[in-house]
Amino acid sequence: MTQSFIQAINGLHVASAPLHAYTSQNRFRDYTNSTVPLFSLSPTPTDLASASKTINEQACTELGFADEELRESGYVVGVAPTPPTTETAIKLVDYYHRTFDKQGGGAIDGGPSWYPLAFVGVGSQGWRREGVVVCFFDARFGQPVGEEVCVRACLVRGGVVGRMLVELRMGDVEWEEIVRGCAVGEGEGEGEGEGESGGGR
Repeated sequence: MTQSFIQAINGLHVASAPLHAYTSQNRFRDYTNSTVPLFSLSPTPTDLASASKTINEQACTELGFADEELRESGYVVGVAPTPPTTETAIKLVDYYHRTFDKQGGGAIDGGPSWYPLAFVGVGSQGWRREGVVVCFFDARFGQPVGEEVCVRACLVRGGVVGRMLVELRMGDVEWEEIVRGCAVGEGEGEGEGEGESGGGR
């Protein structure tokens, strides 16, 4: 399921206008306090709360934070409100891109509650072993409204998702560099994640 989801959306081009509010500031901000939304990619029930808790604990380890510190600054990942449909990969991408309320109540730094340029997709209860999909909208600072944005997607090893999202939120590292060493490689079994640590939201 995860591989077919990635194949359907990786390299997709979408309108930049829905992202303009987040890419047109004087500088491309890092959104360090915004939470990356977590969606289920499966029609069968998936324990997203447990996945969120585990990924946030990974982030706590990476940052050297206690859970309370990460909660106060903004969890790296959180269970998103259920989208109206996840029938296809394209529909989920379109929902996140055009409809999903990224601003919410706002983060502590005044940014959006939800990270505006990426989401995480969990394909099954075995995500620690199989990996998760990270979908990223590769927008440029000050990108003209008329230009399209390329969607990037990859399968990230279950044991390093928290670390990867910490780097993604900081916003000062290129996508290719972030996924290097985190993605499940071609021909590589969707193997065991590194260290299963079990933070919230």
